[in-house]
Amino acid sequence: MKQSVYQQAGYQYKKRAYWSEWASALFWLSAFTLIGCGPSAEEQERQRLQQARVAAQQIPVQPENITDQEVQPIEMADVPMSLMMEYDNLSPLMQGYFGDEQSTAGLIENLKRDRQPLQAPVVVNVKWVPMDLNRGNGVISIVYDKPVASFEQLQPVANALLKYRNYVGGAFDMRLLSFEMFIAGKGQDGCGFPLLNTSGLSYGLVSPCIRIDGEKICAKDDGTMTADVKSAIARCFIP
Repeated sequence: MKQSVYQQAGYQYKKRAYWSEWASALFWLSAFTLIGCGPSAEEQERQRLQQARVAAQQIPVQPENITDQEVQPIEMADVPMSLMMEYDNLSPLMQGYFGDEQSTAGLIENLKRDRQPLQAPVVVNVKWVPMDLNRGNGVISIVYDKPVASFEQLQPVANALLKYRNYVGGAFDMRLLSFEMFIAGKGQDGCGFPLLNTSGLSYGLVSPCIRIDGEKICAKDDGTMTADVKSAIARCFIP
C-alpha cells in the first residue's frame, strides 16, 4: 500500500530522532572519557620535550666561546666496545628510543673511531631535569674515564655523541634534538665539557669552558688552556 505524505513524514522524523539519540550518546561517552582519563605518560613526556625544545631555542649561542676545529674521520679500532645505559627521570617510551638497538649500535661504532677508545662498558646517561613552570631540560652524557690533555682528545667522543643524539631525534622524535650533550668526568659530580647544542652540525663542538664546582672555567680565546683549566681538568677527568 502506498504511504501517505503524513506517514512518510513520521518515518523521517523517527529516523532523525534515532540518529540524534546515537549522536547524543556518543557525545556523552566522549565527554566521560575526556573527564575520567588524563593525558597518558607518553603525551606528558611529549609535552615536556616540546617545552624543552622551546627553552633551548631561547638560549643564545655564542660561537666565539666554542672550539671549531674539525678533525678527519678516524678508522674504527679493533677493540671490544659496549654500553651501560643509565636513565634518570625518563619515561619508558623515551628509554626505548635511546636504548634502541640501531641507536646504540651506531654509537658503539662511532666510539670505536678513536685512536684511544674508552674502556668498555662506556657509561651513557640520559636524564630529564625538571625546571620551573612544568618545563625541563634533557641531557645526554658520556662518561670519559681517563685523563684529558687537550680538546682534540675529546673530539672523537664529541662526534659520536652528536651523531647519536641526531640519529635518535631523527628516527623517533625531532624534539629530542633539544637534548643537551655533555662529556662527563668521574672526578666530581657534574663536572665536564658541554657540547654546542646544534643539530645541523656534522661533527661535535666541545666548549672550551669546563664546568666544575658549580662554575665555568674557560680557556683563552685562541683555545690555549690556562693553568686553572688544566687544574680543573685534572680534578674532573680521572681513570
